[in-house]
Amino acid sequence: MAAPEKAQLPVLDTRMTPHQALQLAVRESLRHLQANVLGILDSDQPECVHQARVALRRLRSTQKAFTAILDDDLHVLMSEGQWLASTLGSLRDLDVFLSETLPGIETALQSDANFNPLKTAMQKRRDYYRVEVHSALASTRYKTFLRHLKAWLKRPRPAETMKSAPLREFANQAISRTWRSVDRLAREWESLSLEERHDLRKRAKKLRYTIEIFSSLYKRKRVERYLGRLQELQDILGKMNDCVAAQALLAQFIQKDMGLAHSAGLIAGWLAHEAQQSEAGLVHVLKRLERTSAFWINKA
Repeated sequence: MAAPEKAQLPVLDTRMTPHQALQLAVRESLRHLQANVLGILDSDQPECVHQARVALRRLRSTQKAFTAILDDDLHVLMSEGQWLASTLGSLRDLDVFLSETLPGIETALQSDANFNPLKTAMQKRRDYYRVEVHSALASTRYKTFLRHLKAWLKRPRPAETMKSAPLREFANQAISRTWRSVDRLAREWESLSLEERHDLRKRAKKLRYTIEIFSSLYKRKRVERYLGRLQELQDILGKMNDCVAAQALLAQFIQKDMGLAHSAGLIAGWLAHEAQQSEAGLVHVLKRLERTSAFWINKA
């Protein structure tokens, strides 16, 4: 039985060209994806679904980080993985709810409601999405995506990349682009809409992935310090997002079966309270991140 596998960060050095770094990052995302697809097909481990989705997100972040040197065909190819990420996301949302969100709430509120009908309905939906994921992974579309990505990796490196910016300078620019979008939203946190707050979470995750791609070019301690602060932000935004996602999921089940309204309402109330508690600590986390040295700007 294939076990879940995490990403391995590419090992870069300053003598590489941006295109060489791009190839290493794409190759690792492909390895990460395929290793966990084996786990999905061979078992029912939620972590394999999660890691396969992370691999596609890292590929998307690689696309953004190297956008300056991508041709149109490669942009289209790398964007193609989004349909699979969306399919995996539907299954992942139910995995998170059933294995992480619900158990603690059920223990705390077990005397107030019978959660079994809701769990049964969600498990049926999860089984449906699992079949959808397996169908996607057996599809011609997925096989074509893999074949084209592997073919691109075998292409000769374009000669003109030898004239491009040094890799360290390229990395500084790529990280700065993503950081600016995070910094702008973080400074305006209190006035952000729910959609913008969700966008901040996605951008923070993209910043982390971008930094990790280029991390071997910088001093390890400075990188780890910044990633630690960024992880604090991701954790707290993740908890808030899980609450929002769970409430949206509950609303879908209530719409189909009003008999689930009481148990779903109790859970929604509990989640709203947790989201409020998480938000209370967010300002402190944002300030800690703001005070942490941006190592790529300071040429660490």
